[in-house]
Amino acid sequence: MHRILTSLIVILWSVWLYLSLRVFKKHNVTPKIQNAVMFVPTACVFILWASIAWEKLWIGREMFMIMIPVCLLFSWLPNLMSLKSLQSAPNPWYSLMIAKSYVALAAIIAVPLLWSTLKLTDVVAILLIIWFMSLILISPRKEETKTSSSRIRQAFYAHIWRAWLALASAWFINQWMSPLVVNAWIFGLVSLLIIWEWLIANSWIVPPTKSYLPALWVVVSMVVFNRALQEWYATAPNPWYINAANASSIALLTLLSAWIFWDELSTRKVIGIVGVIVGISALFVF
Repeated sequence: MHRILTSLIVILWSVWLYLSLRVFKKHNVTPKIQNAVMFVPTACVFILWASIAWEKLWIGREMFMIMIPVCLLFSWLPNLMSLKSLQSAPNPWYSLMIAKSYVALAAIIAVPLLWSTLKLTDVVAILLIIWFMSLILISPRKEETKTSSSRIRQAFYAHIWRAWLALASAWFINQWMSPLVVNAWIFGLVSLLIIWEWLIANSWIVPPTKSYLPALWVVVSMVVFNRALQEWYATAPNPWYINAANASSIALLTLLSAWIFWDELSTRKVIGIVGVIVGISALFVF
């Protein structure tokens, strides 16, 4: 029951995060501002939370040296690349689909690295989720499926390295680091990189005043979503189950986008939504 509840929190807050980002982007904020809003306030919350909970924040020199490239390569750059890809795409759902499909790669890599199990039914369920997710996100019309090579590279980069971030997070927790401490370090180090960028550019990244409310919801979503995600890594035998649940949030996101933003909800998308629900159900039932 605990894992099912955690999965529901991850799915719901993943959806709320993307909806909040979509409203936030309407205020003409750049990917760098989005990245700053997603990481810097969230880092402050996690560091404060870990301090109040009397968690030991120092992780040792060896772990620190491992954490630096993990944060740079698997968190900061993929997030920036994903935001740029979503910003420039004529059909942003296409880029989102590539980035979200990292669940398949994470599932494969987790077997030799974390000694995770991968049953045939799990493989079928993941393939179902990815296949039906593509029905939701990829439009058959030529003018929308035409994407530049740079945009595809950006989305693919996010796909590859987010799989490694999921595995690295699970590995850190397996080394007796608490989920709060893992979040505090990942978000803290990425925030230092963002602040370093500000200093190098000699300019502070400040969102427009009208965007403060959606920015607040982005921060709240980031905190709840990542806290639940790391909690799953701490309790589940395999990290990719929750990644599959996260990817399946596309179905709910599509329905809400049609309702809130009047996005098209075609028969193709409805079939995709039903298929994703079947896939995620098979993943947790069998």
